[in-house]
Amino acid sequence: MSRPWQDLTRLVNDQRSRLRVRKARNRLREDAIRHAIEHVVDLANPRIRGLNGYRRLLREPIARCLDYSEELARRVPGPGAVQPADLGAGRPAQLTVQRPWPHPLGGLQNRLSRLHG
Repeated sequence: MSRPWQDLTRLVNDQRSRLRVRKARNRLREDAIRHAIEHVVDLANPRIRGLNGYRRLLREPIARCLDYSEELARRVPGPGAVQPADLGAGRPAQLTVQRPWPHPLGGLQNRLSRLHG
């Protein structure tokens, strides 16, 4: 093969590989959302399954919850070195926890109560 065809073939194969990875990542994300919806329904009230479109209604809030929890996990600081002298030196450990955005469930409870009863 000539050099341009080899370059084009390599480019196409790279793009195909990236697309496969992206599809696999999206599939894993959708599986996680579906599993989380079913888990929430099991914990809250299994009768929610009787509502038409409950998965569609819960998909966005549950996806936001998963994003929120992933962001919180990323914000957890790594381990720090503590020296024995620091423990008795009157230096308090400072921990600040800030909520990065409003609560992920928002008005979900109100919407579910309107649907359910």
